[in-house]
Amino acid sequence: GGEAVPLLQGVPVGWPSGIALGRHVVAASLSTDDGYQIWSASDGAPAAMLHTHPELVDVSWQMWGGFNVAGLSADETMLLLQHGEGGNYYFLELRAIDPRTGATIGELSDHPGNSITGQAWSPVSGDDRVAYRSNRSGWDHPGIWNPRTGERTDFDDVPDGEFEVLDWWPDASALLVNRLFEGRSQLYRLQIETGAMEPVPHPEGTVWGAQIRPDGEVWLRHEHSTSEPRIVNTRGEEVIVP
Repeated sequence: GGEAVPLLQGVPVGWPSGIALGRHVVAASLSTDDGYQIWSASDGAPAAMLHTHPELVDVSWQMWGGFNVAGLSADETMLLLQHGEGGNYYFLELRAIDPRTGATIGELSDHPGNSITGQAWSPVSGDDRVAYRSNRSGWDHPGIWNPRTGERTDFDDVPDGEFEVLDWWPDASALLVNRLFEGRSQLYRLQIETGAMEPVPHPEGTVWGAQIRPDGEVWLRHEHSTSEPRIVNTRGEEVIVP
């Protein structure tokens, strides 16, 4: 109910390329004739442009089920950007900024010749780690970075395949990752402390996305040659998304 109002007041017309929705902060990226821009607003105030560049820069984001897990940290003190400001959009780099001032907090790059993209922030407020994937090993493999300290952990001992980080377990002890290898999808629980991987049972087929419920159950968007895309739990039971 009520009258619709703009999420970001004062943002110019442009091509949107990412959005991050928090309880107090809204941030978005867009491109215009003047270049690429990052805008942000806090607590309903008019939006301010935090950053602009003639080369690609946008809010790092992935969206599944209407939930953004890559843009804003859990406590909304950091906003993750990915950019090709070096002039090559195939080799992306990461930058964490203050979403209220635009000040740079940390930068991470595997350039030249490699790309790194943001995947998901830790769900624990005050935990400054964000998961990413980097192709410097020859495959897209997962890792974790703390922009405030600069510490990074690469999980390069995982099996061959292209990995995507989909979510964190609620206590931030493990990552939910999707491995694509030889045309098959398989979800795993990746323990952060040890790097051990435990398969998450689910029906055979293609996994297009997955997230962890507050009770620890994994829901996934699943597709098979014999069925249309569905939201199911790990037992293959179709679930109703409210």
